[in-house]
Amino acid sequence: MEKLLLILSIFLIFSCKNKENSDSDYLMKIETENKEILLSSIGKTYFEKNCISCHKLNAKGISNLDYSFKNNNLSVPFLSKFITNQDSLIKSKNLEAEKIKEYFGDIYKHNFKFNEEETKSIIYYIKFIKNNQ
Repeated sequence: MEKLLLILSIFLIFSCKNKENSDSDYLMKIETENKEILLSSIGKTYFEKNCISCHKLNAKGISNLDYSFKNNNLSVPFLSKFITNQDSLIKSKNLEAEKIKEYFGDIYKHNFKFNEEETKSIIYYIKFIKNNQ
């Protein structure tokens, strides 16, 4: 009888622990989604203030961001660096930066003085637009 109670107790402990983990995972997912929504909302403000003069919104989304949309594999760190210091990427012969320059020519120069969170919020906004086209 004692063995049965011990086994049952262990089973209950582990089953409760698994529920805590799934609840925790769910809460983390919601927290991440809320952070992304907040960042994209903030990013919209920065985008409209600093980027829209060259990257106008049109019926299909954002003009002149087609390259970014076609190449959705561009990482957040790369895009951050590209937005704030495009020249250094070109000088260091970054292949992706050179491809973008080749695609657009010298039309745009991205050397904005945004901090990391501001830059990330703009990127989240751009990705939000892409995902909702």
